[in-house]
Amino acid sequence: MIRIATVIVLLSTLMTSPSSALADDNAPLYLLAQQYRNEVKAFERAVLHVRGIDRFDERLVDRWDDETGRLLVPAKNPRHFNRLFHQWKKVESLQAQTEARIFGKYTPHHELIGHWNRVLLAQDYFMEEFVLHVENPGHTNSVRRLDRPSARRDSYLSPSALATPVIPGAAVLRSRIDIRNFPGMSATSIEAAQ
Repeated sequence: MIRIATVIVLLSTLMTSPSSALADDNAPLYLLAQQYRNEVKAFERAVLHVRGIDRFDERLVDRWDDETGRLLVPAKNPRHFNRLFHQWKKVESLQAQTEARIFGKYTPHHELIGHWNRVLLAQDYFMEEFVLHVENPGHTNSVRRLDRPSARRDSYLSPSALATPVIPGAAVLRSRIDIRNFPGMSATSIEAAQ
């Protein structure tokens, strides 16, 4: 009887262990970090494809891509918050350096701008999830009851926030659009369209 119970416990442990290992790969923070890395990698390919970019600037983008790859390991297990935070600071610093070098030194290129906007959008998504993990370290794909009030959650649930549709990345896009380039468009007509 004890042997049967031991075998059942052993089999159930073996059957559930792959699903728990797979759960880390499906964690929202890890998936968004992976999406961010994919966008950085696409930006790096675009930088390598565009002619005229200095080799040292290509290396900077490559370092940024390498550090972004290192971000995936701590994002897989966000309980190691210090490691994730320090790695994110490195990535954020390299991203700022890359933006200053690529967009401050060379003429704009449509392919680079498109990839950069996708990097910024993926960064926004990652940062939102990162903040959720800071506020609630046990945050996963499941929902649980909150025992304490949250000012961030209350701001999401306010009547004004619910009435206004939120478009991810709209602030980024709005800041990059120069209204003078669109004849017949004014700031009020763009705001009215939103």
